[in-house]
Amino acid sequence: SMEDLFNDVSALEKRLCIPSEKNQESGNYGIGKAYAFAKSAHGDQKRDEGTAYVIHPLRVALILRDDIGTSKETMLMAALLHDVVEDTPKGIQEIRDVFGDAVSDLVQALTRVRLYPESEHDKFARKGTMYDWYIHEAPEEVRLINPLDLGDGRLDRILPLRVNIRMAGSIVTIQTRRDRFHRFVG
Repeated sequence: SMEDLFNDVSALEKRLCIPSEKNQESGNYGIGKAYAFAKSAHGDQKRDEGTAYVIHPLRVALILRDDIGTSKETMLMAALLHDVVEDTPKGIQEIRDVFGDAVSDLVQALTRVRLYPESEHDKFARKGTMYDWYIHEAPEEVRLINPLDLGDGRLDRILPLRVNIRMAGSIVTIQTRRDRFHRFVG
């Protein structure tokens, strides 16, 4: 079923061509290393709907590669790692040490710094500030990854039978099965 394809970790890994541990020479070593790091960091974490957390960064990377058309390894690695600092105990310095400045700079730009304790009001105010930054100041790579991150989070809730993603200038449109359009202007 479509839901299985959308939430099957091994099928998504296969689509992204994650090299097996036995075959690290297949040309996707950086992507495989980033995925292994993200998968280990997220561990047994679950998304709100109950699926393995790592499915989300896998789908973001696949959309970035297959629908947006980027093959830039640093962007695909950042897409796989984008929630590690925000949602696991790993810090940005560890990302920098393992993956270098180009990847860690993108991950840092995609990470919402949380304040503890953080009220719902504070959370939404900070998200609004970050959204303004994404639109007006973020590097192009971040403006491509961020709406895909946000869009995939919403797709979890409305499981699409068809997803059509169009990139026109700095506007990303995601069409879902209910013919809803989610536009992200970057």
